[in-house]
Amino acid sequence: MDNLKEKSFVAVAWDFGGKFANFGVAFIVSVFLTRLLEPEEFGLIAMVNVIIGFSAVFVDMGLGASLIQRKHLLPIHYDSVFYFNLSVALFLTLILFFNANLIANFYNRPELINITKVLSFTFIVNAIVTVQTTRLKKGLKIKVLTQSRLFSATISGFVGILLAFYGFGVWALIFQNLLSGILFALIIWVISNWRPNLRFSFKALQQLWGFGFRIFLSGVLDAIYTRLDVVFIGKLFAPDTLGFYQRAKSLNQMTTNFTAAPLISILFPVLSEIQNSKIRFNNIVDKAFKVINWVVFLLIGLLFLISKDIYIILFTEKWLPSLPYFRLFLATGFALPLSSVLVNVLRAKGNSKVFLKLEIIKKTFGLLSFTMFFISGLWGFLYARAIVTLFSLLLNMHYARKEIKVNMNFFMLPFIKNLLLMLIITIPLFLIIQISNTYIHLIVVSIVFIAIYLISSFILKISGFELVKVEIKDRINK
Repeated sequence: MDNLKEKSFVAVAWDFGGKFANFGVAFIVSVFLTRLLEPEEFGLIAMVNVIIGFSAVFVDMGLGASLIQRKHLLPIHYDSVFYFNLSVALFLTLILFFNANLIANFYNRPELINITKVLSFTFIVNAIVTVQTTRLKKGLKIKVLTQSRLFSATISGFVGILLAFYGFGVWALIFQNLLSGILFALIIWVISNWRPNLRFSFKALQQLWGFGFRIFLSGVLDAIYTRLDVVFIGKLFAPDTLGFYQRAKSLNQMTTNFTAAPLISILFPVLSEIQNSKIRFNNIVDKAFKVINWVVFLLIGLLFLISKDIYIILFTEKWLPSLPYFRLFLATGFALPLSSVLVNVLRAKGNSKVFLKLEIIKKTFGLLSFTMFFISGLWGFLYARAIVTLFSLLLNMHYARKEIKVNMNFFMLPFIKNLLLMLIITIPLFLIIQISNTYIHLIVVSIVFIAIYLISSFILKISGFELVKVEIKDRINK
């Protein structure tokens, strides 16, 4: 137990450090690119990336998750998954490459033909390292992944900025995207000690398919749901509107990845390892949920208060039309990281049947929200989707608590406590502190909010804060 705890802590520490460094690099790169490029150019890349992102689900088909969840594996399992992924990736590349004109015709943007053809090779680049990265995650060897991603993100980001500065426009984003994947793949192949053997077995795939197939179907539903908004906005509105929307959405995703993602990425392999030990399993879920609650609401409250300052300082006033979208994303920004903990409970237990059922229910309601595009426009859709997001979080709580046989308060109490704490602090500060100077406003609000949040957490003995405090003390003593 101590060994697993230590390995988990080191993995989380490296992943968090890596996420922090990658967040910094990605943020700096995005600031330069946002200043150098126009909203329309971000909109064009978003139109193609929605197709790339959806199609990428078919490359792995849930087999990676099966490799992590399954306790007993043979070399043939890894070899078969590798060649299967590579074959599917090649097929998708050919399909997208030779049908790029269909995407361009759908959006009525001829320039998307060449963009789509070049980005179609993303599938192959990503597929050749899926097994290596899966093995590293399963072994909690996050240090290698962290360093590799940081290096590739830094180099590709610098190249992207350089190309944007010299007027390459949307192609700066395209080459940055491709170069990042290529560099990461090269590094992992050099560092990883695993190489595929020339053997393949359908039987080995079938052994993984029972769990992986339902995870794959869930992934398909999620890929459709999380990208369909870009399709609608790209089709119904001008590219600059999509650019403003995508800027807000990507900034929100970056903040989520920076906070909860380090712990969540380790949670699945750790829970899979102890899936048969109920006490240890529930204890880890409890701690993870409480810590992520505390961290996420801290970040959401802070970002909401300084969101306008961030846009003006980093992106310039030309991007202010994106601000309302970002604030609405923040209003429900806690749902994704908290839900990730909850659904990993089902995944780690191997209950992919319930996992799929849950995804079907959530995505059915989610897809209904798209009808608001035609009734109330973009903002009607966004408000409807916010409601669906909250409903989905409650559903995740219900199914997770049934899986580990606990009361609903197990999840609801820490959620409500942290939500109320954030609202009680954020709303008065938003109304009271009105400073015209952007820089002074950012500094004053940040210091006041963080101080009040930490002091309140200490006085009220908020569970997430207490757990973080104890862990920090233990590490200092060691």
